[in-house]
Amino acid sequence: MRIAWCPDLSGLPLDRRVRTVLESQRHVFEDLGCIVEEAHPDLADADEVFLTLRAFRSWTNLAPLLASHRSELKPEAIREIEHGASLTAAQVSAAMVRHGQIIDRFTAFQETHPSCSRP
Repeated sequence: MRIAWCPDLSGLPLDRRVRTVLESQRHVFEDLGCIVEEAHPDLADADEVFLTLRAFRSWTNLAPLLASHRSELKPEAIREIEHGASLTAAQVSAAMVRHGQIIDRFTAFQETHPSCSRP
């Protein structure tokens, strides 16, 4: 079995202590006869896409709360909802297109490096 070894999922933050534990266990898979190779899914733009779509969803779902309970909401929630309200249709559409591209790239990655749970 081939295993993609990517403990940080293409550069996402990872505590050095966690990385140390992961690296110390890589040999377990190799000892089982697995082919362990460095391979990272292409998650370019994932953070920006996530933040844009989350803000849009927050505004879509929570705007009524902002109007009726603003004083009871955390400042972070208010900023998130207001950010979603400021997004243009073009920005949301572009984020949705890029989200689809990320899914396509990840699907291609999984075809090369299937998970253990796939038949």
